[in-house]
Amino acid sequence: MSKRFSTSPALNLRIADSPSRRRWLLLFGLLGAVHLGGIAWTLESPWPLLALPVFFTYLWQTLRDPLVGVELRWRAGRWSLGSCDDGDGIEMTPERWHLLPWVTYLAWRDGAGARGQAWLFADSASAQALRRLRVRLALQR
Repeated sequence: MSKRFSTSPALNLRIADSPSRRRWLLLFGLLGAVHLGGIAWTLESPWPLLALPVFFTYLWQTLRDPLVGVELRWRAGRWSLGSCDDGDGIEMTPERWHLLPWVTYLAWRDGAGARGQAWLFADSASAQALRRLRVRLALQR
C-alpha cells in the first residue's frame, strides 16, 4: 500500500432507492408530457401525441434505478462498484463529477472502457456515507 493511502479509511457506500430521484424524474416527465401536448395543440395536429407512449416508456425505464443495492467502494486508492466483494474496478473521471450538498453526480469508466453514471441524492445513502464520499472525491481532484 502506498503512503498516500495508508491512513485513508476505506469507503463503503451502498446505494439505496431514492424517493427524491423519483420525484425529480416524475416532474421532468410531467413537464415533457405537457411540452408534447403544447406542440400538438400549437400545430393542431395529433401526430406529436404519438410520441407520448414512447416517452412514458422511457420514463418508466429511467425510474427503475439499476444501481439500487450496489455498493460503491474505495480501498487503497482503488474504486470498485459491485454488489459482492469482488466488485468491478472503475476509474472515476474527476472532470465529470459534481458535488453539491443535496445531490452528487458521479461519472466513471470501467476496465472495458464503458462509461457509467449515478445521481446520488441526499436520501440515496446515509448522510455520513455521502459526506465521506464527497470528501474522498474532493481529495482525489
